[in-house]
Amino acid sequence: MRTIYRNTAALSLSLLLLAPLFSFAAPAGAGKTEEKPLAAARRLLLAGDVQGAVAAYNPLARGSRDPELAAEYAYVQALSGNGDLALAHLDRAFIEEPTDPVLLFYASEVLDAYGLTVAAKELARPAPEWLGTPAKPARLKREGGGYAETLAAANKLIDQRRYVSAAVRFSVLVGQYPKIRRPWQGYAVVLEKLGAFKSAAKAVDKAVQLAEYDPPETIEMMNKYKAELEARPPVEYKRAPKLNEMLKGRYLLFAGFSYNHTETDAVSMLNSRVGKFLTNRIDVGASFSYTGGNESSDFNGVGAGVSGRYSKPLPVAMPLNLTGAARLEYQPAPDNNLATVLSPGLSYILPDGSLDLYLDFSLTGPYKGTQTLSLGYTVYFGGTGK
Repeated sequence: MRTIYRNTAALSLSLLLLAPLFSFAAPAGAGKTEEKPLAAARRLLLAGDVQGAVAAYNPLARGSRDPELAAEYAYVQALSGNGDLALAHLDRAFIEEPTDPVLLFYASEVLDAYGLTVAAKELARPAPEWLGTPAKPARLKREGGGYAETLAAANKLIDQRRYVSAAVRFSVLVGQYPKIRRPWQGYAVVLEKLGAFKSAAKAVDKAVQLAEYDPPETIEMMNKYKAELEARPPVEYKRAPKLNEMLKGRYLLFAGFSYNHTETDAVSMLNSRVGKFLTNRIDVGASFSYTGGNESSDFNGVGAGVSGRYSKPLPVAMPLNLTGAARLEYQPAPDNNLATVLSPGLSYILPDGSLDLYLDFSLTGPYKGTQTLSLGYTVYFGGTGK
């Protein structure tokens, strides 16, 4: 969408509306030496004030996409006896960064508290230096239930990629129904997803023992699966790239529509841009547009140009990029057709596209001196993303 501002008052209002997106308020008491929130939360934990630590961690970790912080919060929740919350935050952390050794340490502590001792030992990693000698969570209660109900809940958790919670549910099933093969198979799957390969192999072995009436082909396939698990080395830390780090080599296609009602005309514009990411930060492309609705037909028609853009991830949890673009393009007009436009803005990066907000400043051309607020969507395709 595009809106054109031709006076200072309108521009000031636009910038005021954009201010919350571009600004990051300094904490209260800026300029003073104050303890950072995470350091304060850790201090409470080390002092033994677990409930105080829970309250201090909550606003930091609740909406964060930092897997280590989410896992740390899960550990604190486990220390306070909130097992369900601990599992929920561990699930969130595993989705983001399943091989992070700090995450595996906290997962090991929580799983051990749930009684998954063998898997916990396999996942165990050294504790973070700040934690020193870690406190052990008390035994957490595993909720039981009927076979069909618990199995359905565990399978649903797998579909949601909540493998830590699923592992706890399957551990309940194999404990209550040790002679039924299906729970052991599900248990093996989720343990493998968590990186506990040796523990998963033991679960498969138990399933094989319960498959005596199955066809030989099925048993052979299960034994191969077990051998593969036993041969796999411990997981190594491979940081998953963030969305705005997987753009290099991809192509982009922007499509948008703008509408602007002036004193005399209702001007609409169909605009698009096609290009390629040269790096994760820089893309270049060609832009095309069609303008209509001007009372003077000389200002209606097709426009085209070239553009370049630079983006920089902002220090926030969400994949939000600050962008700066420049373009040179032909715009329909009786004269002065060559327009130079600078466009600072924001892009919210999605797996296969982005939502883009720009404020265009026309330096030359038929709309020289105007400011345009634009909102559009870009599709990413092709390439591999590096």
